[in-house]
Amino acid sequence: MKPTFGEALRIMMSRRGMRVKQLSQETGIQPTTLYNYTSDQSQPGLYNLLQICRALDCAPQELADFPHEKGKETKDDGEEREAHTAAQ
Repeated sequence: MKPTFGEALRIMMSRRGMRVKQLSQETGIQPTTLYNYTSDQSQPGLYNLLQICRALDCAPQELADFPHEKGKETKDDGEEREAHTAAQ
C-alpha cells in the first residue's frame, strides 16, 4: 500500500535529516502548515508541493499519488492519449 502524503513527506524529511523548522525556512511555508501536511490534516497545493520538492530534492511523484484521468493512458514519453477499448 502506498503511503499517504504525510507519511511520504515524513519519510523524505527523515532521509534528508530535515526537520519542519528547516523545511519551513527553505520553502517559506509556515511550520503549522507543514505540520498539517505531515499529519495528513491537509495537503499542499501545486505551488507548495513544488517548493517542498525543491527543498527535499525529490520529484512530486515521490510524495503524492497522481491518479490518471479516466479514459486516458500515459505513453512511455509521459504524453497522455485517449484510451481505446476493444468492442466486444
